[in-house]
Amino acid sequence: MQSPKTGGAFLFGGQSNDSDRDLDDSWQLKAFGAVCTDSLECGVGQSCTEGVCCESANCGPCRTCAGPNLPGLCTPRGVFGPEPGCDGPGQACNVLGQCRLDNEQPCSEDLACASNTCLQAGRDAGICCNAEGCTLRCVGGDLRGPDGTTTSCAPYGCAVDRCNAACTSIDECAPGFECTDKGACVPAGSAGSDGDGGCACHVAGAPQSRPWTLSALVGLALVGLTARSRRGTKRLAPSPRGRAPH
Repeated sequence: MQSPKTGGAFLFGGQSNDSDRDLDDSWQLKAFGAVCTDSLECGVGQSCTEGVCCESANCGPCRTCAGPNLPGLCTPRGVFGPEPGCDGPGQACNVLGQCRLDNEQPCSEDLACASNTCLQAGRDAGICCNAEGCTLRCVGGDLRGPDGTTTSCAPYGCAVDRCNAACTSIDECAPGFECTDKGACVPAGSAGSDGDGGCACHVAGAPQSRPWTLSALVGLALVGLTARSRRGTKRLAPSPRGRAPH
């Protein structure tokens, strides 16, 4: 039967822990946060942790079940000094109730890091970083340093922790640029237009323009006009001197 005041349960009968003797007495299981000395005193699913009936048998190194505000629930300790249970730098906890992360470890927010700096917080591949021990990282195509300053890699793209120095495909160039067959990133649409051997991309099998074809056609047209002009000149030649025209 559950107590309407405490939320605990009353038990009737049963056996003692140290004998086979039946008991006709009754006792009450304790609720979350109640002081205890043994898990048998606590309700179903609870454990006697840190001297109180707790939701967990082990809250971890940076959380406690005996906090002043929510006893019985695992909450951050609120003490951020050295913690032997942590493997991070200085064996310290953060305000989130977690062991602080060392440099180069993945993170999602600044508070998770011992340095209080998570590069690319809220983005994929965030890492804990500080000025003494953090490598460069790509952020949106730019290279970001430990102090948060960014350097553009354009016309090349950014790869993990450095700017590309050459390319083999458009994926290795910055947005708005394309890769030539010489391994250089150039503005989109300009590859091959300056005759430097660039790879002006086209659909396979599509006909390509040939400048000599147009020149040949123009030359043939000029030859035809010249020949026609000569024939016209012969028909209009004046009569020989001394002969009257008929």
